[in-house]
Amino acid sequence: MGNYTVAFKLKDGSIKTADIGYKVKEILDTCYQDIVCIVINVPKVQSMEFCNLPELSEVIIESNTFIESYAFLKCPKLEQVTMKDGCKVTIHSSAFLECDELKYIIGCPMNIKVGNFYLVNN
Repeated sequence: MGNYTVAFKLKDGSIKTADIGYKVKEILDTCYQDIVCIVINVPKVQSMEFCNLPELSEVIIESNTFIESYAFLKCPKLEQVTMKDGCKVTIHSSAFLECDELKYIIGCPMNIKVGNFYLVNN
């Protein structure tokens, strides 16, 4: 496995891990309804890469990361985003748009652009 990985925890407790690229898309396509947690160790999360995940409740960021606009669009159960100490994270505009349950952002991102949490209930 390469340096850049994404891990997915499913509702049944199992873990699926993938390097960046096709394998991540394959897991998302086949397991999207069961993903409850994503652990990110990649330099960039693409726009709409993890959108519409109905059971996603937590995102853990373990490396310096740039999160593009709409990366987690419409994840209705997302409650918490945790950034590992020392990570330099840039969260772009509307990255968590319509994540209505998002309550906790733990850690200190280096750069948050206006509009990241639009339509998020606090």
